[in-house]
Amino acid sequence: MAFKTEPQIDLVANELIRANNDNIQRIRVVEEKLRLVENRLESQEGSLVRIETAVKKGFDEMKDQLKKLNISVAKLENDDTKLREGFDKAPRRAELEELKSFINMLSPLSSQYVTRKEIEEIMSSVKEKKKSS
Repeated sequence: MAFKTEPQIDLVANELIRANNDNIQRIRVVEEKLRLVENRLESQEGSLVRIETAVKKGFDEMKDQLKKLNISVAKLENDDTKLREGFDKAPRRAELEELKSFINMLSPLSSQYVTRKEIEEIMSSVKEKKKSS
């Protein structure tokens, strides 16, 4: 018992089946492309997470180095203040030159001092000269 169908209905049915098969094939192609896009997206997300982690680590390291640098600068500023205070207390060149001249005046090596005995000898020689003249 085969059904008798009209040839026009068979043509329409065949055309619908073919169109349906084409649509199914297109859907499969689109689904495959969607899977590829999803895989690429997941890969990109993983890469972004790794990059974000590396950047965060780099920023943390720079932050630590900046803290150390700030501490070093603070120490240098403190040392600079102490040095300036020391320089303010240190004698100036003019003061040193003046002190040097006082020392040279009192130095027995550069000055000529006369001892008591030498004065007595000089005075006795002067007295003798006066007596003789």
